Amino acid sequence: MPGLNAIAQKWKIGGLALPPPPYVSALIKVTRDWVSIGLDNRVDREPWQAFIDRIDPAEPSRLSRKDLRRLATEIWDFPELRGYVAGLVHHCAALSKRTLDRRLARAYWNRFRPDEPIFAFLGQFCASRGATLGTPWTEISSALPIWDCDSGPKSLGLMLLDVGRRDALLRQAKLSLREMQGGFVEAAFSALLLDRSRRSISGHSDLAIRDEAATIIQLADGLGAGAIQGNAGLIAYALLKPWVDRSAPIEHKDMIRIFLIKEFGDPRTNSNQWLSRANALSKKYHIADSTDVFRLLNRWLTERSVELFFEIIADTTERKDHWKARRAFWNAYLTTGAISDAWCILGTQAERHVKRLSVITPNDFGKVDGSNIDPGHSALLMRIGDLVIADWSHVGAVRFWKYPNTPDLYNEKYFGKNLDRSAGYNYAKINHVPIKSMSHIGKWYRKFSDFIQQETGIQYSGPKGADLWGW
Repeated sequence: MPGLNAIAQKWKIGGLALPPPPYVSALIKVTRDWVSIGLDNRVDREPWQAFIDRIDPAEPSRLSRKDLRRLATEIWDFPELRGYVAGLVHHCAALSKRTLDRRLARAYWNRFRPDEPIFAFLGQFCASRGATLGTPWTEISSALPIWDCDSGPKSLGLMLLDVGRRDALLRQAKLSLREMQGGFVEAAFSALLLDRSRRSISGHSDLAIRDEAATIIQLADGLGAGAIQGNAGLIAYALLKPWVDRSAPIEHKDMIRIFLIKEFGDPRTNSNQWLSRANALSKKYHIADSTDVFRLLNRWLTERSVELFFEIIADTTERKDHWKARRAFWNAYLTTGAISDAWCILGTQAERHVKRLSVITPNDFGKVDGSNIDPGHSALLMRIGDLVIADWSHVGAVRFWKYPNTPDLYNEKYFGKNLDRSAGYNYAKINHVPIKSMSHIGKWYRKFSDFIQQETGIQYSGPKGADLWGW
């Protein structure tokens, strides 16, 4: 079929001996309609309202074949025209034209909405035409109850998750996953995600859950933007929910984190969008814990920022013994959830290093900017209670700010001196003056933990062994 279409295109542009133009257009149309199941990308020059004003949708028998095809394709998008649907479908049934039947089947597939009763009516018509619709409808409807508005989407959704069964059906129907688009597929994907969100994972292995998540992400990428954006909240919930009470491997966290931020934005800087998704899930599906589940992504992002800082610094410093202690100290607060936010700010040397890591994106860190800043210096900003803390690489002192006079986290750029010193720069001018500065000298870990407890009431509960620091 691609070969025929390529020949038709060559005819159209004059690359082969030309038949008359109408036949060229007809050949292209036949090759498209023969295999197409996806959205019809053609744009009619006549605006829809002008079209409706010109015709009488109550009298489909008076319409030209072209106008009838357009009405059969697009009427489903306009609830105010529902009263004309029955007459239109009955007229198409009386004509018994395969091209019209297939047009209505594509309208069902592409425009489908599970909450609209007119699609149940249209599905019944398509089921009555099942024997004559041809590929791919014959193959799909023989394997799945696609013309049933209630059971069809869920059946298709579970089939999409079964990779072997899905690929076998696609081969039989001569379709690719990318061609499985439209309202019915989005409803099927929603049904699948809702089923995964509501089921108990007790007894399911971590490996099975990880494999299923990878398949869901593959499906989302393959089904396209409509399926992704139309199911944003359910996708995020289904991917995160299994790990609320389980520990996910770092590589799995990275896969989910990168996908969710790429598609739906960073919850640290787009919190309102994520809150809206949580509210929508509660309202539409009565999922009450979505806000708590979405917070897991924030926790993973905080963990990743702390891990990234110490990974990069450990690779670029000669004092690995010194960094072992600092990493253990802050990880103790991270493990208990005391670090609610963290943001890694990299100097130019560390930024060049981090670009070689495939699991790190530009959304995962900020940059240290400004003149007279050592390109090897980086910082980690952390929030513990109402303190914001900047731990600098190398020999920089640790700064402590207290709410509300704290620097912002998650900025793209920071002038290093604003965080490194307390006077003469922008942060100082807007009252972001540290309440305390302490260096990593002597038993610094005791001084740090005592000060944090004094200001926030949060106790240090990490290791204090003499073998590590001599606490």
